[in-house]
Amino acid sequence: MVSSGPQDGLIKKQGKAQMIIGAKKVRITPEKLVDLAEMAIASEIEAVRERPSSDVLTDGKRAAHSGGEEVLYRFETNNPSLRFAEECRATLPDRAFIIQPVDITEQAITFRFPEDCGEAVAEVELEWENDFVLRRIQEALMQLLDSVERRDRIKRMIHPEQSEVAIQGGAKEETDSTHSDASVDIREDGMRNEAQFDAIQKAMVQPVSYIWGPPGTGKTATLAYIMANYVIRGKSVLFVSNTNRAVDNGMLGLMDAMETLNLRAIPRRITRFGERILESERLDRIHFEQQLEEMMRSRMQEAADLQHWLDALSLPDLTSQQKKHIEDKIERMGGAEAVEEQIREITQKERHAYVQLRRFKVIGTTLARVCTSDMLEPMDFDAVVVDEASMANIPYMLVAASKAKEHLVIVGDPMQLPPIAITGDTESRSVLEQDLFAAVSGAKSTEDLFQWHDDHPGFTSFFNIQYRMQSDLAKVISEVFYEGRLLSAADRVADGRIGTAMTGSAATESSTTSSQRTGSSITLLDSSPMRPSLRQDTRRRGFQPINDIHVTLLNDLVRQLLTKDRIALHEIGIIVPFRSTVWHLRRELRGKNRWYDLEIGTIHTFQGREKRVIILDTVMSGEVRSGSVHHYSVRPFDEAKNGLSVPRLLNVAFSRSRERLVVLADMEHIGRVYGRKFLGKLLNRLPLE
Repeated sequence: MVSSGPQDGLIKKQGKAQMIIGAKKVRITPEKLVDLAEMAIASEIEAVRERPSSDVLTDGKRAAHSGGEEVLYRFETNNPSLRFAEECRATLPDRAFIIQPVDITEQAITFRFPEDCGEAVAEVELEWENDFVLRRIQEALMQLLDSVERRDRIKRMIHPEQSEVAIQGGAKEETDSTHSDASVDIREDGMRNEAQFDAIQKAMVQPVSYIWGPPGTGKTATLAYIMANYVIRGKSVLFVSNTNRAVDNGMLGLMDAMETLNLRAIPRRITRFGERILESERLDRIHFEQQLEEMMRSRMQEAADLQHWLDALSLPDLTSQQKKHIEDKIERMGGAEAVEEQIREITQKERHAYVQLRRFKVIGTTLARVCTSDMLEPMDFDAVVVDEASMANIPYMLVAASKAKEHLVIVGDPMQLPPIAITGDTESRSVLEQDLFAAVSGAKSTEDLFQWHDDHPGFTSFFNIQYRMQSDLAKVISEVFYEGRLLSAADRVADGRIGTAMTGSAATESSTTSSQRTGSSITLLDSSPMRPSLRQDTRRRGFQPINDIHVTLLNDLVRQLLTKDRIALHEIGIIVPFRSTVWHLRRELRGKNRWYDLEIGTIHTFQGREKRVIILDTVMSGEVRSGSVHHYSVRPFDEAKNGLSVPRLLNVAFSRSRERLVVLADMEHIGRVYGRKFLGKLLNRLPLE
């Protein structure tokens, strides 16, 4: 369940790794893997240009008007691919033109329109070529093999067993927050469980370590202590992830860890490079742009002081003694030309930005930024830590690994979302949609992946205790997706087996939360008694399913959560499998009810997120055509169409809730179409509401 299809994976044959690309077996070497990555990226660029990305944005508000023809409009959206759009073709009901993004946050984007469209834009269809990052990745790949060091770093990533270092001892003690053995000295907060502590220790010793962390198992905090221990050892660290949110959370976690360990001067040692998403004063303190502006203010004052002496020579009514004093001063500084050159150097922001960036011990940014930033391109680091690595494609990971001089820490959950690609080329797609865990382990099932972990305890870790979800939901997820190996901290508290897994306030909170809930935290709402059916939104091209009965049920369910259960809107999330359904629900639920804090998105947009309550709407029912009802399967839920990505998608959807998960499904339709497939088997395990 860890690769996207039977053609993917890696076959171990006589000790030599062979990767299946399309129908061919290819022995993995750094050179071959880079060649495959270049081929795949070229194919993806071609596909992107042939099939531009698209989205529909609604309820745009005029943000500013300069008095000329150009106007700014702000739209709510969390579509990550819009972040790198250089321009978009915008289509309104009565006109079309090109618009440019000028400001992007997590939930909104502001565009510059070439003309005034009034106070609001009700709806706009967008198309854009989403190839900017791909082109920069392509350029980076072409340079990877120019260096012997970088080639060796890539080899370590794909053959971690060849560079594995034996660790002596390593048991976590409970008496002190500093633990040591013959080889490793670890500092942490005393709250790390055995698996987490073991992962920190491996990261300090191993050239490459793989950390498998299911949802709610404390990955972020543990990564923070890995990075803090690198800082203690004087090592430079690059922390990267697929999303800005994950980078922000990781950097906040690092600040917490450094404060806990009493490591001072945090803003001078770490920086958040690139666009940040979360609103936080603490992130403001370490945001590179702000740090650079503060540095430039002092340098601009220095330049102004120098310019003062040059300007002084032009002052009227200078006495000969004053003029001589000024000339001597300028001469001691190297002469007028030298002073002018010094002023030019001081005021060159780009040059100083690069110098300043290299001074930080920890740089946090996205994988896309690593591939697109001219400042990061020549930089290497003692350690590279990659979060959400199971979502990152192999070209991204090649670039990241090439920058790791001593340590590479790869963190993710190969039972969550895999990388995605749109190219129709089979070989290219098998490269781009294969995550690194699957490629290196050769796993094509959960059993294979656990066997790889069990066979290589020296450089792999599995976080086996979850602290976020309710125990009954976690049990279903554990049994279905993790061979029953994922345990709940609350259960360990209840039966006295908490040990080092969780202590103090965290244990108390988890136990209290669990005991206060009555009934099941996961329920199935079967819509089939209401005889729902699909219709298509014919105003747009493609598959545009609308289930009116489900919209009504969602409306009633959210209203009940608000009034009866007293759940705040921002703590509720609705997940659906189709982006077009997201647009429709935002209009019908958020717009009509003014529930602006209600978050509605696809499974992909909720990756890495959590809410107090999650509602998963499967949307699908039979569709009436020519007087009869047709039942059919769709790609997101059908293994025949979407391979083994189906379990990974459903795992993400099921594991986003902290307290309650409600699944809305037409079980008559599910039984007809998915009865013997993964979705049907999973839903039939759930208690009916």
